[in-house]
Amino acid sequence: NRVKPEDNASNWVNDHLFTSDDETTGENPTVGANSAGESEGSTSEQIASNQLSADDKTIEAREAAKKRGIPTEITNEVMDETGWDGQDIDNRNATVIIKQDKKTLESYGLSGDFGACVFLSTVDGTAIVLGKALTTEQKAAVYKAAKSNGAIGSGDMDYYVNDYTLLGKTVAAVVKGLPADTPQQVKASAEIAGAGNLKIPISGKKIDMTNTASAKDATKDIIKTLNKGGAIDIQYSPGDGSKYNHTMSVNGSHIENGTIILHLSDTLNPDKKTYVNTSNMNLYSIVKNKDGKEEKVRSNRPILNYRTISNNGDKKNEN
Repeated sequence: NRVKPEDNASNWVNDHLFTSDDETTGENPTVGANSAGESEGSTSEQIASNQLSADDKTIEAREAAKKRGIPTEITNEVMDETGWDGQDIDNRNATVIIKQDKKTLESYGLSGDFGACVFLSTVDGTAIVLGKALTTEQKAAVYKAAKSNGAIGSGDMDYYVNDYTLLGKTVAAVVKGLPADTPQQVKASAEIAGAGNLKIPISGKKIDMTNTASAKDATKDIIKTLNKGGAIDIQYSPGDGSKYNHTMSVNGSHIENGTIILHLSDTLNPDKKTYVNTSNMNLYSIVKNKDGKEEKVRSNRPILNYRTISNNGDKKNEN
């Protein structure tokens, strides 16, 4: 059973971090002996070194547990219903996150038009689901193919997404070096690439922050998707001096002070650590202040919706 919020913190640390008295004391009965129980250089210096190493790991583990804190009632509910064990999720890969300013986009062979965040976040999220790291050249090829097959582009809006699933499957085709200039080619290529069942809904699921259940249900859906190796596009309303909505890619999570925190890749600031506190869906980033210390800076953008990216198909032809 999961620990309840009112339980003693030290009990939770012991129950969820350590599994035996040997681990809590940092002692390991096998240190300094091989599998047959014979001594392997058990000098006083080696014994002391091994003990210090074990003690350091114990301290680090306790500090990590302290930072995690006691899971809130909602966190426990999310873990129970999604099967997530509460350990950090990191679905990032080596895909290059492109900053969406006009000059940078054009330098990579992409359109310098505004609104690139939805396209880039969907492409980045699809790369996570496929387990493939995209180069900037491949992203440019996806853009070109997606314009040709109609996945993106409407009037003078180069990055308007007409069909998210078609865009995702275009990524799969390009990664495999397969044809993707028409919807028919994309469908056939995606099947070969093991992405025939890749799915990205046209409409995002709205999150109503006046309703606690809405945020909780969204968190469950997001964690369930992440825990299965999927990715999520998450969209926020205008704010922080911008008059446009902004979409980012969710690629991981951790628990901090008992609350689930989501990790984001932000194409406005690729190098900035950006997160979402799921207790209130507040968006924030970690920046260094004038003293060089890290601090949290909250965005005033309100949450709008999220869109899951998943592939439940046969991956036998992926590699």
